[in-house]
Amino acid sequence: MPVVAHRYLRVSYRKGKAYAGYYYLAAIAPGGVKRSRKFGGSLVADYGAEGEPLGVEIINPGYVSLEEFNAVLRELGVEEVGLEEVAPVCAA
Repeated sequence: MPVVAHRYLRVSYRKGKAYAGYYYLAAIAPGGVKRSRKFGGSLVADYGAEGEPLGVEIINPGYVSLEEFNAVLRELGVEEVGLEEVAPVCAA
């Protein structure tokens, strides 16, 4: 699975408010997600065929703390992020 040059956050908005987000860790081909694992009520990690982490779904933006988000990244074996990378989906 190709790795993206830079991890990045994609946020979907409705009426000016974030309603979903996805933090990409790797490029995802159609059908590339083979398994998902829920972390708490707001985060879901997606994995590829080899068990590699592909990304993290943020299903309740604004209710996730930076600490919760980074705990999931640590669990995935991925470097933590600063608030500037995920501010639109993290609780203030």
